[in-house]
Amino acid sequence: MLKVAPFFSKMQPVFATAQPRPVSPFYPDISNAIQQRVHNALTKQSSPTDALSGLQSDLQAIVNK
Repeated sequence: MLKVAPFFSKMQPVFATAQPRPVSPFYPDISNAIQQRVHNALTKQSSPTDALSGLQSDLQAIVNK
């Protein structure tokens, strides 16, 4: 396998410490909220402070469903 894909040897530490995604009914909504707010901050559609404030509200609404 390493002859075909030698970079796998460098990925071993990543695989050794990998964690599965959390099992939660909220996970997809939380993941989407984080992605959207981070995207908005990185593309300067909102300030980082506003993005975090909005994310806090989003996450609270998700877990209160």
